[in-house]
Amino acid sequence: MGLIYETFRRHGGYLAVALAACALSACSAKSPEELLAEAHQSIERKDFSAASIQLKNALQKNPEFALARLELGRVSLEQRDYLSAEKELNKALEFGVSADDAVPLLARALIELGRAQDVNSRFSALRLSNPAAQASLNTSLGFARLAANDTDGANRLFDASLAASPGDPRALVGKARVLAVGKNFDAASDLIKPLLQADGGSVEAWLLEA
Repeated sequence: MGLIYETFRRHGGYLAVALAACALSACSAKSPEELLAEAHQSIERKDFSAASIQLKNALQKNPEFALARLELGRVSLEQRDYLSAEKELNKALEFGVSADDAVPLLARALIELGRAQDVNSRFSALRLSNPAAQASLNTSLGFARLAANDTDGANRLFDASLAASPGDPRALVGKARVLAVGKNFDAASDLIKPLLQADGGSVEAWLLEA
């Protein structure tokens, strides 16, 4: 046992390097598509840090891999890294991802970055073919209208979003903010109570309630 310990003490550093090299070699042997599939599994487990690494490895192999750009943008949103999300989602669009897939995420990232005017100028005239995607975009456009003090326009957009996607947390928060601006605080509070009572709640809803 003493001989084994002494050997590991002397050569442990080399063993660690060798193991790391072996892991890197295994990773480098995987295709971008395999790395994307692994990232999807990590996302399902909500292990966004692992997914980010897998997607970046995929993009090192193929920088124009549009689906990996899309998923990295989505993961960056989950990690609240909105600048990276904007960059990756713009790249995803550039490399051919559909507007239905990328634009709702990109609009959300821009809202979080405080760039409501960019959301209005880029997407207010856009019509997406997927109803759920359009509902998500309408929610971001609603927040953009709120930032421009257009509460009537914001209210119409939040209503449209909720008609297509009832119970959507972001749209409910937006609608509640419109009510709060109109000093209808009781109605705003009632609207977001389900969000506050749900497991995990909603950060945005908590902020509004406070």
